[in-house]
Amino acid sequence: MKSGKIILIFFLSILLLSCSEKTLIINSKNLNYKLLDISDAGIFKSISGVKNDLIILTGSNEKGLLLYRPGTEKIIRLNNIENAGSRFFLDETEEFIVFQTNSINEFRRYSQIQIQNLKNENKIYPITDKIRNLKLIGVNGGSVIYTDENKLVSYELKSGRTVENPGEIAVAYSDNDLNLVLYTKGERKLLNPKGNGDYIWVSLSPDKRSILFHKVTSGTYVCGLNGEIISELGHVSHPKWSDDGKFILGTEEKDNG
Repeated sequence: MKSGKIILIFFLSILLLSCSEKTLIINSKNLNYKLLDISDAGIFKSISGVKNDLIILTGSNEKGLLLYRPGTEKIIRLNNIENAGSRFFLDETEEFIVFQTNSINEFRRYSQIQIQNLKNENKIYPITDKIRNLKLIGVNGGSVIYTDENKLVSYELKSGRTVENPGEIAVAYSDNDLNLVLYTKGERKLLNPKGNGDYIWVSLSPDKRSILFHKVTSGTYVCGLNGEIISELGHVSHPKWSDDGKFILGTEEKDNG
């Protein structure tokens, strides 16, 4: 790993068919390891949204979302909605889960963004219609961020107010053509630090200084706001920043043959 600062990486590898299970916290400076075992909870594909003691998981077919609290040995099913596990985020207050669902109608793909309120009987409601070229980016400062065509849109969770191309939002994301985009001060900047296209799992660090991304067939990286590579993390799936930016959460799957 090449980096000018200490980066802590939290690798959560979950049993999946013939894949090996290994759950580690790795400190890149002194190589300390901590094992977290949730193998009895079932078979899962991916995870997202570590907020203190709260982890949101999805099944191997991305159907439905589940809640896991480390140390409790309990898995709670939140919903059983198709595609809910394709893109999902937990807001800073741990009150809302935001997720995107996709459907096909007359050979065209339509997407919708829905919210589940964890503190109000797990109620679920949509915040968009089913439309084309819609993509959920994440949750930023109490607002859901998504793209509608080339527009960046913010939806305030508390008020329900929607703003197009907000000037106060800073976010990095992969657009519909899988390019790496940095949006800041109302302007959209194309970066693509490892060449054109195939960027997934893109996110801006909590301090707004670094961008985490995965380049298909190449690996997972952290770059600066001008696209300069800061760290090479290897092949980590579903990478995500922790709240304080000191950890990166992701899955590492190994095939035992």
